Amino acid sequence: MNNLDFTFLTEDQIFGKNQLDILKKYGTKCAITDFAILLGGSRTIEYYTEEGIKSRASGWITKTPDGNYWVCYVDKYGSKNQKIADSCDYGARPALPYSSISKVFSKKEKNGIFEVEYGEYPQTIVSEYSSSILESAYLKGTMTKTGKSYTTDSFKYNNGGFPFRAREHIEYAYNGKKYIRFVGDSDFVGAAVLSDGRIIKEGEVYWVEVEPIKWIIDEKEDIALSKKILFRGIPFNHKMLYQGNFDETIIKWFMNTHFAKDIIPSNIISKQKKENNEKISEILKDIDNYLEKYLGNNKEKITKQIKEVINKKISDYNSKLEKIESLKITTTSLTLENNDVKYYYSKLVMELTTILDKLKQYFDNYKSSYEVINIINNLINILNNNEYDKDNLTDLYENFITIKEVILPYIDNNQDIINKLNTILNNTKKDVINNLSILEIDELENIKINDKENKPKEELLLELRKNIQPILIELNNLVRNKDIKSEIEKEYYNIMNNNYSESKNKLIGRYLNLTNILARDIKNKTDNQEDLKKLEQIINFNIDYRQDIDGIISKLYQIINSLYGMLFNIEESQEKESLIDDYKIEIDKLR
Repeated sequence: MNNLDFTFLTEDQIFGKNQLDILKKYGTKCAITDFAILLGGSRTIEYYTEEGIKSRASGWITKTPDGNYWVCYVDKYGSKNQKIADSCDYGARPALPYSSISKVFSKKEKNGIFEVEYGEYPQTIVSEYSSSILESAYLKGTMTKTGKSYTTDSFKYNNGGFPFRAREHIEYAYNGKKYIRFVGDSDFVGAAVLSDGRIIKEGEVYWVEVEPIKWIIDEKEDIALSKKILFRGIPFNHKMLYQGNFDETIIKWFMNTHFAKDIIPSNIISKQKKENNEKISEILKDIDNYLEKYLGNNKEKITKQIKEVINKKISDYNSKLEKIESLKITTTSLTLENNDVKYYYSKLVMELTTILDKLKQYFDNYKSSYEVINIINNLINILNNNEYDKDNLTDLYENFITIKEVILPYIDNNQDIINKLNTILNNTKKDVINNLSILEIDELENIKINDKENKPKEELLLELRKNIQPILIELNNLVRNKDIKSEIEKEYYNIMNNNYSESKNKLIGRYLNLTNILARDIKNKTDNQEDLKKLEQIINFNIDYRQDIDGIISKLYQIINSLYGMLFNIEESQEKESLIDDYKIEIDKLR
């Protein structure tokens, strides 16, 4: 919008042989907005345009000089007159090429004249009652600034003249509409009467609603002319005499610099709409994050399908709201329709949350695989000199850094070792992904997980270590041939086995600690003797630490499962007792 070229009509286009067809139909009188009146414009009492009582006529300026180097002016009677060029005492009726806006908005016919709405500007005064509500909200600080303002001249209505000094009118939003607050700067009785009959008084506050600008169209001449006088009080020229150099005038500069920018609509987002949008946006962002983490082989397909389902649900939701909006509102139906809107929104949130929950379930079930994939990707990055996660180093990372930076520089054809390690890592990653379940969408748009048995992270890492070990043995032999110290040789020869045993010993320690925590929680939650006896039976176990380490882990895992089950049953029983107690009616206490 701010690249548009605004102008005024010529005398010939208004009164001459080349009079525009729209003016032949509409007439030369023009209605003035309340905003333009507040800026010092006058309106007639007895002369009307075609728009009725609220559209009384006022004068508007052209860009044609008259014989005395003044400016041709259309007065409030719709007749030709003249004004001094440096005067501010005229109304502005901007025009622009219709072709510059015709592709943006479609035209509508009214009484044989085509109109289009384009841009917005302060125009109509609100009622005294509405004004009191807006002023109260303004004084309480509960009105929302849209971030936009409108520029006019800062001089009072009857001062005018050069130079131009900008005055800003801040735009506020209230209950879905936009307004500006104007403090009257004159007590000019008579012609300065607003559309509701009020007379402008100095110091009195007036609230003006921001409304779409209506333009009447002459396609033959490629002209869009504002239907009303939109503003007043801007100097036409910086000199009294005018010879027709319109592009050099102050008013031309003002329209292309300020007016063109000011008519760009601001966005109003109510508090409720903001909350609703943020809630949906948060769900959609979470869905996108989980889709990014999805590891199934059908990732591209399932991502596309889920997004199509989401878009359809949102489109259907908006269609339902549009249908409600199109219904004729009656006193009896209004509440029901409002409830429908809230119901459809809640239903949409529920449906989107269901999709998110299914993705969470998938990711939570296969989180260990995802972690192992990350480890493998980091190992590949280390080998290929790429960036990797330095904040979460594992023993594998440290070993590969040592291999890459300390050992391989001493080995001939070290790239061959790197290639072999990369091949093993990539193949292992494929195996992990192939072992995963995949998501599918059935005909009813329900997301399903084709479940497979998920391997724990420890088992996946063990497989990875076993796959890598032959290469480490080969590497160890190469190191020996290079006569590196035997201590280093021995250390890297047993990297995998040692680390795996250490990790299992750490796991046993964590399981024992968890067993003690669960037993303590159970004792704190119950004094039931049967429960305490059962607890003693579970935790008084004997473990032969000389047996296979996997057997010890398995035994501890069974004990932990039993303790979790016991804790759950105790908490559920206590919750049931509390619920029953809450709903018991004690008649004696009620009387």
